[in-house]
Amino acid sequence: MGRNDEYIEDTTTLDVPIRDARVKQTGEFVAQATVAQERAQLIVLAGEAAGRTYAVAERAVIGRGEVEIRISSDDASRRHAVVERTPEGYCVRDLGSRNGTRVNGLPVNEPQLLKFGDKIRIGGKTILMFTPYDRVEDQLLQSQKMESIGHLAGGVAHDFNNLLGSLVANLAFLRGLTRDTIIGHTDVQECLEEMQQATQRAAELTRQLLGFARRGAPELRPVSVEKLVEDTRLLTSRTFPRDIQLEVNLEAGVHVSGDANQLHQVLMNLLINARDVMPKGGRISISARQLELSEEELVTLPGLMPGLYCLLSVADTGSGMDERTRRRVFEPFFTTKPRGEGTGMGLAIVYGIVRNHGGHIEVESEPGQGASFRIFLPAIAAPSTARVAAIPARGSTRGLAVGLVLVVDDEEIVRKSTRRLLEGMGYGVLLAVDGEEALEVYRKHHDMVSLVLLDMIMPKLGGAETFHALREIDPKVKVLLTSGYAEHGSVRALIAAGASGFLPKPYEAASIAEAIKKSLKP
Repeated sequence: MGRNDEYIEDTTTLDVPIRDARVKQTGEFVAQATVAQERAQLIVLAGEAAGRTYAVAERAVIGRGEVEIRISSDDASRRHAVVERTPEGYCVRDLGSRNGTRVNGLPVNEPQLLKFGDKIRIGGKTILMFTPYDRVEDQLLQSQKMESIGHLAGGVAHDFNNLLGSLVANLAFLRGLTRDTIIGHTDVQECLEEMQQATQRAAELTRQLLGFARRGAPELRPVSVEKLVEDTRLLTSRTFPRDIQLEVNLEAGVHVSGDANQLHQVLMNLLINARDVMPKGGRISISARQLELSEEELVTLPGLMPGLYCLLSVADTGSGMDERTRRRVFEPFFTTKPRGEGTGMGLAIVYGIVRNHGGHIEVESEPGQGASFRIFLPAIAAPSTARVAAIPARGSTRGLAVGLVLVVDDEEIVRKSTRRLLEGMGYGVLLAVDGEEALEVYRKHHDMVSLVLLDMIMPKLGGAETFHALREIDPKVKVLLTSGYAEHGSVRALIAAGASGFLPKPYEAASIAEAIKKSLKP
């Protein structure tokens, strides 16, 4: 079954299984482990469910369908692989998947015996670590998770209450004005500006929460690395101790395609991690440059393709890490901080975001020598500096746009506000409260409908089912997907099946106008 020479065969005299024993064999020390007598678990290190833990008793199927360990990555098969107990221990078998299963980088062509610490790659995007199951440890992790969620909920409630307070106060002021008040009045314009800022900040906070929860597609746009680092530097300059020096060395003009909010979170988490390992002060260095990676250079950078990359590095002069810590530093809930001072999610989140952006992260460190994190992100050419024309005011947009848009959303306030936006741009609008009504409306008017704006999450008939039903009515239907909370694997699958694009909620006039314009292109 492969690699069973790495296991201690005689464990009859042991009360508990041996996990880390080492024995001399053919002149070399080899790691030993036995898992035949105990339960195991799988921890998702990378992928859409990063941080999630699954206990494995006798057998667990991994895949995209209705299985024990469900992953939503679009490169996974419905029944991809299985981990099951055998007399020799747990083993993994590939179930004829289309993108293959690997253990520690090697393809699984036959049942492969597992040892604790093995990493199982499902397709190209999901990595699970095989570890022993410890009930006490599991309870501790659950306690840490709940504590972390509690802190997160408290912070979110505080921020949202501040934003809602601003909205409520400004709305009360506007409702108290007389009917003859001119909309161009200074106080009215200031209120509207503050309300817009509050909603934009709320939308940004929601995107950060979705990034933390690994939900929703990264909103990929050209991101200037210089601006990303400068925004982060300004924030840390106000919050970090004065005895920590921040050095920046950036190549000009480097851009990546990514979600600026999530990449900002990556950089902030790395800087906070560096700050915490330098309680008496020190130096943090941030550098970025563009480089071309060939196939030969990618041997040590798994998952990357040859091409142009941005190398973003964050180095500190802190306490450093030993080999054992370095190997586990990206594991969810692994922390070197004193109990109660860390949840161990910061670097796990960094790992997940980098992988979801098609990148790679690695760390170099030795005790007393600090640490250096190196992030490789696909680079792009600098975007055009030409400015995009602003969306005209409502009164001037009549007749500028042509077409009939079917808006499908189960939230009445979303339907009404979207209708007003689109009608202000000159579009005709039809409304549907769910997928079933959308199909009825489309059957009656499909010859006139130019575009369907389709919410992904609805009762009765969800967005994916509605999309496929619309395609059965008219294979050429143009569908623009929208959601504030959707698995980006499902979004990619629908776009691959013919959807015109994806518009994340909440959207403003400029973003919806641009998305519709792209969707209606021949």
